[in-house]
Amino acid sequence: MRPGDWKGSELVVIESGELVWGTLAVLLVAEIVFWVLSFGGVASEETRFRLVAAAVVTSFPLLAFVIQAVAPLFQMDVSMRLAWGAAASVWAVLLWACGIIFGGRPSRADG
Repeated sequence: MRPGDWKGSELVVIESGELVWGTLAVLLVAEIVFWVLSFGGVASEETRFRLVAAAVVTSFPLLAFVIQAVAPLFQMDVSMRLAWGAAASVWAVLLWACGIIFGGRPSRADG
């Protein structure tokens, strides 16, 4: 199709910067919701653990998009591969820390 073939509608182009910031906003809201619900005190311990796990899982792409979105503010050119690699490193440390914090807790069902 040629540009003149479009009748009554326009082609919408989403800039990559807008896409990164939009994705970042959605992931940040999900992350905040998961953390607030997990430490709100209303949920059972099992539900709280699942919410923390969901927050940790959503933190991986959130970290990658934060690195990708913030890099131009510091006049740095960060490729998507580098951003995801750095996020994977930080995420692995976060998983390790959550394993130490939540992994050694004895179950209440044991007595």
